[in-house]
Amino acid sequence: MARVSINDVAEYAGVSPTTVSHVLNETRFVREETRRKVLDAVEALDYQPSAIARGLATKSTQTIGLVISDITNPFWPAVTLGIEHEISRSGYHAIFCNTDEDASREEEYLRLLAARQIDGLLIAPSGTRSKRLLKMAQSGLPMVLIDRDSPDLQAPMVCVANEEGAYRATKHLIEMGHKRIGVLMGTPSISTQVLRTAGYKRALREAGLPLDETLIVRADLRFYTNLPQRPFSRPANAR
Repeated sequence: MARVSINDVAEYAGVSPTTVSHVLNETRFVREETRRKVLDAVEALDYQPSAIARGLATKSTQTIGLVISDITNPFWPAVTLGIEHEISRSGYHAIFCNTDEDASREEEYLRLLAARQIDGLLIAPSGTRSKRLLKMAQSGLPMVLIDRDSPDLQAPMVCVANEEGAYRATKHLIEMGHKRIGVLMGTPSISTQVLRTAGYKRALREAGLPLDETLIVRADLRFYTNLPQRPFSRPANAR
């Protein structure tokens, strides 16, 4: 079945396509009788306006892009649920994207979101320098970074106190009498990992404990169900 067009709605209602556009986008006053004819035609034909075409007319698509790093991480479902609730409450819709910590997937999703002419972007960046993300920010697109910073990008950010949290956790272990304290560190370019490691080192330094680099172990910190796991890497000299 062919998709119903704005011309079909106009013909059914006995008005011009321009009038249909004004009624749907509320861009000009239309008499109530004519407006009702258009809306009745829309309902009768089950017309679904193109979000992108409507966006060109209204300068808004009422959509927000949400790009997260790893949906298997229990941190993200709760965050995503809260974001989706607030977006919906404000009359917007979310386009959800999961990069799986893959910079190339992040680039592809950003390209897709730009093509959809989103009104704003919420993103947990992969940690690599993204020309496309920088270009979107420079275009004036409203943008908020979630949980992570991004190189060379000046944008509002919502995150936890990663350095302070790691500092306090390490200090607590030291106060319990522990001296050999290890760290599992994920992707080193991600700001959360950098800050947590900095907090860990600060606590050791304040306590006068030596830094043993073999106790900083890089690993894949993602959560899995039935997904294939990446191999765990451990320094040969780590004990």
